[in-house]
Amino acid sequence: MKKNIITTCVVMMLMCIRVSAQNTAIDVSGIVQQMTGGTTYFDKGNIEVKNFIGFGAGAGINFDNFNVNLDFLFGSSAIKSNNNFDIQVAGVDINLEYQFLNYQITPLVFAGIGSVTFTDSYTGQGNIDETDFSYNFGGGFRWTIAEKFYLKGVYRVTSTKIAGTTDAIPFQGVSISLGYIIPLGI
Repeated sequence: MKKNIITTCVVMMLMCIRVSAQNTAIDVSGIVQQMTGGTTYFDKGNIEVKNFIGFGAGAGINFDNFNVNLDFLFGSSAIKSNNNFDIQVAGVDINLEYQFLNYQITPLVFAGIGSVTFTDSYTGQGNIDETDFSYNFGGGFRWTIAEKFYLKGVYRVTSTKIAGTTDAIPFQGVSISLGYIIPLGI
């Protein structure tokens, strides 16, 4: 009996892998993202990252309803602290995305980890030239406009913690991607 259950599970897994392989594709995209910054605190004051718009690129691999993607985002923001100054923000995320339906328009959710880099800035506390761990999650939709093109709109929340601060800084906002699908035909 145990052998039959194991054999059945193995056969089902192999069937799923074959179905996934038939629907495998790579996608590449351009990204525009509006982010609302957050506030965190130092021992001697606070830092507030203002709203900013980021631009970037992404690439992913699709397996049926799942997509594993890598996003690169770059932007510039104003920082309000003891001194006001501009800061460059760059992020890299790897995400696991789930698309609920196999239709032209489908809702989706995602979560991932990555890093956020802050550069070229100075506060009364010193430089904030550093790269910090981040995590993100969100949801939205994907619309396959044509056989090989899609439009994706998501609401994303990203959190990171600058060294020497007490709390994580949340960034949240809307991200729009226009992508191209390259079927693998495996």
